[in-house]
Amino acid sequence: MLNKYRFITILATLVLFGMGERAAEAQISDAQIWDVQVPNDYAGGARGSEGFFFTAEGLYWALPSPKSALVGSEAVQGENAYYSRWTVRNESAITWEGNQQGTDDEEDEVNEDENVFEYNIHDYDYTADEYGPLGSIGYTTQLSDWNTNMLSTHFHIGQRYTFGFMNGHNGWECNVFFIDGTETKSGDSVQVGFNDVNNGLDGYGTGYLRGIFYGVSPNATLPFTDSFYLDEATGNLFVDRMLVEFDSARMWSEISTWGVELNYLRRAHPTALGMFELGLGVRYFKWDEDFGFWGGNNTQLGAGEIYSPSFLDDTSFVTNADNNLVGPQIGLKWSRQTARFSMEILGKFTAAYNAQAVSLDATLASNGAANNIWGTNSIYGVTAGTGDEEDATKYVVFDAPGVREGVSGYDKKRFHEFTPMLEVGVKFNFSLTRAVKLSAGWSGIYAANIARPAAMTDYTLDSASSGVMGVLAEGNRSDVFMHGFTFGIILNR
Repeated sequence: MLNKYRFITILATLVLFGMGERAAEAQISDAQIWDVQVPNDYAGGARGSEGFFFTAEGLYWALPSPKSALVGSEAVQGENAYYSRWTVRNESAITWEGNQQGTDDEEDEVNEDENVFEYNIHDYDYTADEYGPLGSIGYTTQLSDWNTNMLSTHFHIGQRYTFGFMNGHNGWECNVFFIDGTETKSGDSVQVGFNDVNNGLDGYGTGYLRGIFYGVSPNATLPFTDSFYLDEATGNLFVDRMLVEFDSARMWSEISTWGVELNYLRRAHPTALGMFELGLGVRYFKWDEDFGFWGGNNTQLGAGEIYSPSFLDDTSFVTNADNNLVGPQIGLKWSRQTARFSMEILGKFTAAYNAQAVSLDATLASNGAANNIWGTNSIYGVTAGTGDEEDATKYVVFDAPGVREGVSGYDKKRFHEFTPMLEVGVKFNFSLTRAVKLSAGWSGIYAANIARPAAMTDYTLDSASSGVMGVLAEGNRSDVFMHGFTFGIILNR
């Protein structure tokens, strides 16, 4: 693909050559450096400049926020999900001891308001600066807390350069612009619902999101309503869905867009009403956008605070949508000058072919050790099933077999669309000399049928077909409109 930075070298070469030859000839040779072209009563208007010309503009444009979409799957909203509570004790005077597992005097407590089942796992003590389970399992409903419209629209800085040549009524021009922008949202205790299609919801713990809680009393009266199985012989509690809630999370939208166009120009005779200029050419336009998410654990919290390890610790995914547009273009510009002041109104239309490539990289629970926890001193302990359990002389709190070592997936889809584009703008100029102007104005570009990644992210976990997550086949026909202010300098135009 074309590289936008190569155009800077081309522009610099042409500008130095053109300005040195034509601007010097037009201005220095007749010593009218501070003169300005004015309308001629006989001709009916100010005549356009000839020779090489160059314009450099700074853009202050608003890039559109991502298309509104839930960060998560709507299909799992309200499903029962389970989690383990943890705590941190940082005061040496505080000590907490659990009862013997399975003893006759063990008491099970149910808090219906918080949907928490209190139970004892093993003997253990909390002493100074230790970390471990509080001794409870909670259950609630899985939700998705974020929407992509939280990444709001903001203004970003870009550049646009135009250079070309005019001889009488005919000429040509090349125009290149580029602008980038990133928006980020961060938060704590963020839930994201994934649709685990391999989960049979049979209480035997199948699928990616299944979990096993160890050491549950066989005499426990479980308050859960469904999707669990308690093996009374071992004390292992199998659940179909663990709660996906990240202690710390962030999402972002990153847009990189640029374009280049080459036009033949046909300039009409100036009149008292102004001058019209027709442009015929071709435009290439690129819209490259990322939508990303990361979720994981915070550091340990303060004294006595409740802290629960993220079930899918260190989960991330990035969906990229690459749009490449090319097509014929027609444009019309009207301009009028009065003394040192002039005004321009511009409109362009492009009928573009859009080659789209949308891809997704996803990794769930890359920190698998945090989901299979041994011990009270650190969440990064021995992983269940490694053979090191006896050496650790500690206990398993819960295990997540589906993502124990982390799981990942990749998906890519291609689309082909017709994309109409429209560019409009208005500009006000002030002539410093006959060949030098300052400009300020507004312009914008609208394009239809653009693939945007936030609306094309599939939160389905399906090991049988596409793997972990994927790209939705629909959602690739969004509208984008970027617009804002322009400020620049114009030479010999």
